[in-house]
Amino acid sequence: MSSALPRILTSRSRGRARSWAPSVWVQPLARVDQPLVALLLGALIVRTWGANWLLPWIMHEDELSYAGRALGMVRSGDLNPYWFINPTLLTYVLAVQYWLLGALATLLGQVASPADLSWSRAFLYGRLETAVWGTAAVWATCRLGTLLLGRRVGLLAGLFLALNFLHVRDSHYIVNDVWMTFLLVVSILFAARASRAPTTANYLLAGLAGGLAIGAKYSAGFFFASVLVAHVVAWRGHVLSWPALCRLGASGVVAGATFLATNPYAILDWPRFHEHFLTQAAWGNRPWFGQSPEPAPLLWALTLVQAMGAVQLILVGVGLAAVLVRDRRAALLLGAFPTIYAAFMLTKLLFVPRFVMPVIPFLCLFAAVGADSLIRWLVPARRGRAVQVAVLAGLALVAVAQPATLAIQSNRLISREDTRQLAGRYVAEQLGRD
Repeated sequence: MSSALPRILTSRSRGRARSWAPSVWVQPLARVDQPLVALLLGALIVRTWGANWLLPWIMHEDELSYAGRALGMVRSGDLNPYWFINPTLLTYVLAVQYWLLGALATLLGQVASPADLSWSRAFLYGRLETAVWGTAAVWATCRLGTLLLGRRVGLLAGLFLALNFLHVRDSHYIVNDVWMTFLLVVSILFAARASRAPTTANYLLAGLAGGLAIGAKYSAGFFFASVLVAHVVAWRGHVLSWPALCRLGASGVVAGATFLATNPYAILDWPRFHEHFLTQAAWGNRPWFGQSPEPAPLLWALTLVQAMGAVQLILVGVGLAAVLVRDRRAALLLGAFPTIYAAFMLTKLLFVPRFVMPVIPFLCLFAAVGADSLIRWLVPARRGRAVQVAVLAGLALVAVAQPATLAIQSNRLISREDTRQLAGRYVAEQLGRD
């Protein structure tokens, strides 16, 4: 660098021309993971498309449970949500952001105080943030797949999640499922790293992300199954050694402390928290009002067909078989959480489609393995990597066609004026005439 710098400083016009040549700008851009950036940009677009649906009307009742309570905290100054059917991480994050947005609007002279932030603006910001976290889940899935199964599998799994109908649809709502799914995948990403490098940092980060996931939704507590698998894979015959147990215990302590930090009134208002937690647990033992009469396992299957499409589900089966042969450790790390979570949820009579959300990134990973393995078998390496990639791209397009079509149709639908809005405006106009 010492020899290059004087040449740049003392060069004349020709040197200056070289310093501003396109290569100076192209080379840094070449180091950017362009396929991943393009994938994340596409994921963000489909998740922000129609984010202002139905505003200023609030038609999704569950959004009021989080954004509504967050606005209530900003306006009242009372940090007790008095509602623990679900954890409070999302509510507190929104409350902080709403206060900051309100303070900025106050400085700009748009409102008199942060408490005057409008419902429409607050809900739009909340939905946009959910879309960002949904896109972040695509990134985390790519990273997890790349770490365990290679870059091609990671990118393909990210594509499947980016255009997953259920994930795209629910990324338009201010609810906790998309947040929890992102944090869950991050936790298992650090657990996967710990399986290869069992450092204290990897254990603590897995516990931190897992604790945040539980802070978003109680059922994320099953994340620790993946940490245990990673622990066994990393230490093998020394899983009960003192260093191993200390790191495992530290991961659990961090997870618990993080949950309490994001849900402080679980202690400060213990009687109400305990009552609401038991209420939430009891709800699982009976169907929801208006729920389809089919058994929950069938509803899970039907939801997955809509969310992922038939082709991807076939690839999931191929991928499960392939990864068990190719890398059993990866199979255990990726399969631990979804297996235990699904086994628990399938015993419940209550079903809501978003219950399926946490297992979708892992199914996308298995589907990506299935597609990659199938193409490697059908198109031998001697035909060239370019041919393999081209055929794989064709299979990927076929696999995402069904869920992507549904996602686009859903976005177009919510972007239209709702019949309830039309009816409300008609009534208002008629009353105005009278």
